[in-house]
Amino acid sequence: MLKSELSGGQAGAGERLATRILVDSLLRQLVIVGGAQKSDVMLTVVYLAILSANLQHIGTDTDTARRYGGVDQTPPDAELRPISAHSLALSLGIPYETARRYIGKLIAAGRVARVKGGVIVPDRLAASEAGKEQVRQFYAALRRLLINLRRAGFDLEAMSQG
Repeated sequence: MLKSELSGGQAGAGERLATRILVDSLLRQLVIVGGAQKSDVMLTVVYLAILSANLQHIGTDTDTARRYGGVDQTPPDAELRPISAHSLALSLGIPYETARRYIGKLIAAGRVARVKGGVIVPDRLAASEAGKEQVRQFYAALRRLLINLRRAGFDLEAMSQG
């Protein structure tokens, strides 16, 4: 919500501005991960979807989330939730065979591991220096997104309320 909206300005006036700022941030984040995936955008999307599925159950407001919230604290493989090629295909809206091929590429590159129930991004990758650097870069991208929204006049506190 723009601060002008709070003071009686036109509601929704900042939606396109916020979208431009978000798109810029998303592109920067794809570049962060894309380097590890050799710039194949779909491979990057599949990798991020696997990572997200592995960690989704941890949430943001739990003791577990806080325990694994720092750059040096990564959930062990046993706490990750594997995702199957079928579930991945459904979540991304892509054919099963496409998901299976991309998973195969990621396994061959050592970026994901096959475990009972599907695939995970192993904790050894998250705990590596490259994994920690990626977290730092994502954090910097998030800070930049929030700073740009604030500079554009968005009231982040008000936005989180509604």
